[in-house]
Amino acid sequence: MATPAESTTAGAVGAWPLRVREHIDLWLHGFALLHRDSTLVPYFRPGYAQRVAAERRRLGLTSRLDTDAGELRGRLVANPALLSAQFVALYFERWEELRTAADLLVRLDGDPRRANTRRDAEAVATMATYFPSAADRDWLLHFLEALEDEHTRFFAQFWRAEQRRLGPTFDRADALWRNAYRQRFATFLRNSRQREGDLFAALALAGEGRTLTGGAGAGNSGITVVVGYPSDSARAIELVYVFAHEIVGSTANAVVLDNSAPADRRSGLADQWASLAAVRGGALLLQRVAPELVEGYQRYYLALAGQDRGAESETRFATVFPLPDPIRGALERQIDIILGGI
Repeated sequence: MATPAESTTAGAVGAWPLRVREHIDLWLHGFALLHRDSTLVPYFRPGYAQRVAAERRRLGLTSRLDTDAGELRGRLVANPALLSAQFVALYFERWEELRTAADLLVRLDGDPRRANTRRDAEAVATMATYFPSAADRDWLLHFLEALEDEHTRFFAQFWRAEQRRLGPTFDRADALWRNAYRQRFATFLRNSRQREGDLFAALALAGEGRTLTGGAGAGNSGITVVVGYPSDSARAIELVYVFAHEIVGSTANAVVLDNSAPADRRSGLADQWASLAAVRGGALLLQRVAPELVEGYQRYYLALAGQDRGAESETRFATVFPLPDPIRGALERQIDIILGGI
């Protein structure tokens, strides 16, 4: 049986292989422990931070991510835009590349024009998008140092143990993905210009994935999608649920933009609709490409929202994730258009 760690290079780019990356897990782990979530669909796996804290207590371990959490969290509260930096790790193949880009960003004061090579300039420009101010870059260095201490003292051991424990889960999810469901999405992926990409499973995530156009995993040409790692083999299909949610996201955003007023965008209402539209859009897509998964998808997202109360999941799903009728109708039509190749 192949463990996830052994499977990180399996499959060809463009075939949407399932992979894991330790540095992506470490980066998201840091945000998961610092962020205080209140969203309908949580940014991170419910209970993840508590489980990590319990494991640390069992081992009697602490790191700078613990001792400096108050200061690091304070800057996230003061500047919520820093939360978008969760995507940064997706641009890099290895931790060393991320660290080098961060050091260069700070040394060049965020100015890519001062870089000596085009590659360095691109790395600085990317990092500067997420850390535009000197205060943001100071936070970045502090966060990196805390994560490196966390990795040495706790996370490296924890990550390896989790990969061994979840080996059968990875095998089951990979088999479902490669043999049963990947091809079901082929038409939508092709017609929505998401033909090439890579799929990563991350320990700290659940139903809210992370999707980036380009990125190191996709060879800077396709899509990088990071989804939650199913907690056991019986839940392996959840990986497919979250993939559907993620790949319909850009379509959902475009539909909301086309069907919302400037006042809706200024007030933040359009952002709320975009999040709801991604959840509803995943179900609409599955209805067309894998209808046998729709009820499970609905129950999964209802459970994440704390609303899984038994029967009639379809009615409750529409209630918990409400969309204005014009947006819902436009989203349904757009999915049909993409699948029809029009």
